[in-house]
Amino acid sequence: MGTVATVLLVAQSLSPYLAARAAELDAATEDDLRAAFLLNFARFVTWPGEHAEGPTPLVICIVANPGLATVLHALVAGQTVRGRPLVVLSLKALPPPSAVHILYLTTRQRQPTQWLPGNAGAAILTISDNPDFCRLGGMIALYSEGRRMRFEINQESLQRRGLHASSKLLALSRSGGGTP
Repeated sequence: MGTVATVLLVAQSLSPYLAARAAELDAATEDDLRAAFLLNFARFVTWPGEHAEGPTPLVICIVANPGLATVLHALVAGQTVRGRPLVVLSLKALPPPSAVHILYLTTRQRQPTQWLPGNAGAAILTISDNPDFCRLGGMIALYSEGRRMRFEINQESLQRRGLHASSKLLALSRSGGGTP
């Protein structure tokens, strides 16, 4: 067997492994980006009565995405936002509204927006990678544009729940949604 044939044979046998590894690296990179976005959303959004609460933890709940929860947990370890320690929960099902400040719903769930109507008055920052999330009443939707991750904000939904996004965050976002 010639050198070229040997190289082709090795390349063919490694091809499935390399493709799988590339997919793992892409997923890890996406989880790293999502985690960074979630941390920054926590930094640039304020909750009603937040200053009166004192140093109670700011709870970030990731539903049905344990990989993202692991990355986010490592990222926020030992950090605070406005004096509040950060806590990351990874759940398989939707949490009760009193247990969370930030809720990340993935498109891996059948209907990531099913939780929204019943908790419309709760001061919970809702985020998803569902491209229609803001239009359906969610607050922040992460989306890809080329090779970049971006986000849109449904400011009306934020305001209805007493949340306030900083002007810096709004300047970086695309405006989205409105009342469904």
